[in-house]
Amino acid sequence: MDKLPDVTLTLSGDAALVLDAALSRSDDLGRGPSSVPEQIALLELDAELERRLTATFAPDYDAVLQAARQRLVSQGGALESAAPPAPAGWMCCFCGQHLADAEAGVAELHLATGDGGTQALRCHSRCLRRQVHPRVPLL
Repeated sequence: MDKLPDVTLTLSGDAALVLDAALSRSDDLGRGPSSVPEQIALLELDAELERRLTATFAPDYDAVLQAARQRLVSQGGALESAAPPAPAGWMCCFCGQHLADAEAGVAELHLATGDGGTQALRCHSRCLRRQVHPRVPLL
């Protein structure tokens, strides 16, 4: 089969910056795709974004990124209103499915934040087991 033609994408500067941050964060957390072709494709996309974005080197990068996120949310209001309402309660932090309050097999994780606080996350026990290395004992 012949090689597919190259594709040119056009993104707003805000979308490009937020996408670059998301790609970098997923890579830092080790949560990228598991297949090698998908990893290569995302690395190419991330490299192209980094070549074109100058805001990543700004001394006030965090503020620039936050402003870009806010602009995207304010412009994407139609997307939010078109989405079905999220069920009340918790969702699994790994698979994104709703967790019923009384559901068996739910684990709660407490992450330390940089300011001395904690963030609670819930997940299916089976999802946690899939994410944690098999040699790490879990209760």
